[in-house]
Amino acid sequence: MRYLQVIAFFFFAAAAAGFPGSGGYEARAASKEAANIAPFMALDTLTVAIIHKHKIYGSLIISLQLEVDELQQRSNIAKMKAPLRDAYIMTINRYVSNSFDPRKRLNIELLRGQLQHQTDAVLGEESAPLLIDNVMIRKTH
Repeated sequence: MRYLQVIAFFFFAAAAAGFPGSGGYEARAASKEAANIAPFMALDTLTVAIIHKHKIYGSLIISLQLEVDELQQRSNIAKMKAPLRDAYIMTINRYVSNSFDPRKRLNIELLRGQLQHQTDAVLGEESAPLLIDNVMIRKTH
């Protein structure tokens, strides 16, 4: 009886590990195939000058990504990268000149909301959630 328990244990352990012929292997292969498409699509890094009280304070460098699930949506967004970049640069310039004080913290939620609004306007029905990957302020003095 103990011998059958040991064999049953190894059989179920092999199925859980995903060895070929155990049933778990096919599920793992399908999940690896789906994982080959990264859920985020990186966009170009944007750099905008920060001008405060008529002097150049520094530059705001920001990296953005879009959450994209489908291959077709990814190719449609790739075609719209230039209009997205233009809309993002105008929005960041507007934010830096009107709403940003370099002596205070950056309001990342406000900026993300404005950039998401531009994403929705440019992409329309193909819109995707925006992720701000990295933000850096480089001071000139």
